[in-house]
Amino acid sequence: MRKTSLFFGVVCFSLTVAMEAEAVTVDFDDLTTEPYYEYLSPSVAYAGFLWQTPSYYWHLYAASDNYTEGWLHNTYGSPSGEYALLAYNGFAVTHGGVEFDFNGAFVSAMSINDDYHPTAGARQLTVLGYRHGVLVGSVTVDLNAGRYDWFAANLFGVDKVVFKATGGSSYSGFLLDNFTYNAGTVPEPGTIALFTSGGAFLLPWLRRRRGKRGLHPSRA
Repeated sequence: MRKTSLFFGVVCFSLTVAMEAEAVTVDFDDLTTEPYYEYLSPSVAYAGFLWQTPSYYWHLYAASDNYTEGWLHNTYGSPSGEYALLAYNGFAVTHGGVEFDFNGAFVSAMSINDDYHPTAGARQLTVLGYRHGVLVGSVTVDLNAGRYDWFAANLFGVDKVVFKATGGSSYSGFLLDNFTYNAGTVPEPGTIALFTSGGAFLLPWLRRRRGKRGLHPSRA
């Protein structure tokens, strides 16, 4: 009995491990080669996601370190080393209806000379996770000027993530880099077949073992 329980425990544990997907990081560095910034189309998927704003005027850009350091005179660049996502006020991210776990990202207020941009520097960012249109969790973080900070969102099993920035006098601009997520925890068909076929092979052996033990007299 102990061996049978151990066998099924190993199978269950292995299936659990197989279902856990590795974290994926979206760094925006391969989105463009423009020296300063590139407009991000709301209708074209990037890295498997649609990045959309609620208003035509709230554009999204892949902003290079040349832009943030050269034009805005900041002394810091993006954590990924080349580009970050520049947003005004907010945007939404969807994954084609597929659920995912949003782990977090690096964020910074839109800055100039390592300080808040006077008219477009957001002070706070709220991130909301939805599943089938129902809010399942949210997190709010204060945005710093002059540097990026990691914030842990830990929004699990969502199919839409909404970012809302506030605090700017005209616009609430912020930058985001290294968007990190886990894909839906669905095991590969081959993995399931491997473990189930292994179980089918071993079960008769376990039955024979139990049968043989039953032929021996019990010890008094």
